[in-house]
Amino acid sequence: DGTCTVDLTADMILEGAIPPGNILLEVMNGINVLYSGINTVSFSGSPHLGQTLTVRATHVPSGNKCWGSILIEDKAAPVCYSGTVTIPCTSDYNNVAFPDADDNCDLSPVVELVNQNVNTSTQCSPNGGYVTVTRTFIAVDESDNQSAPCTQTIIINRPAFVDFPNDIKWECTQYASYPGITAATALHPTVKAL
Repeated sequence: DGTCTVDLTADMILEGAIPPGNILLEVMNGINVLYSGINTVSFSGSPHLGQTLTVRATHVPSGNKCWGSILIEDKAAPVCYSGTVTIPCTSDYNNVAFPDADDNCDLSPVVELVNQNVNTSTQCSPNGGYVTVTRTFIAVDESDNQSAPCTQTIIINRPAFVDFPNDIKWECTQYASYPGITAATALHPTVKAL
């Protein structure tokens, strides 16, 4: 189920009509009884994923027993969460964290980027431009179940006003003391040095 719990009933193990009276169900690994219950037994499937366990069903009134095998598998896909994040243009959108994902059996499903689209058509809008980055992700759990795609929208806001620093006048003698002044280094990865 959605919580990685196995809910096993007598009807899932026994063939045909179930006789009147209670059925003791015992989930076993070898000769060791791991879990038991009357008519139903519930247990966490997480520690047993991929294992084949034996189930012994005992008709309590008669003492008759039969056995069956169960293979514990996780068939439920994780869930990846969509969302919107707004950042200033001085931030690098590659540093925005991937979205969260949950899974019924895996506490940390892997979130993978599968597509990215950068829309710059609104970057010069008169009332404050912005760039939209749309990233598509999937989440994959330990059993290789894959979530439906989720979308993360990152809005990169351009400031309404840019306060440029005043020009600095250099004298010819100062160039000798600072020879690197002619090779400017960009401070932001999307800004190119001239």
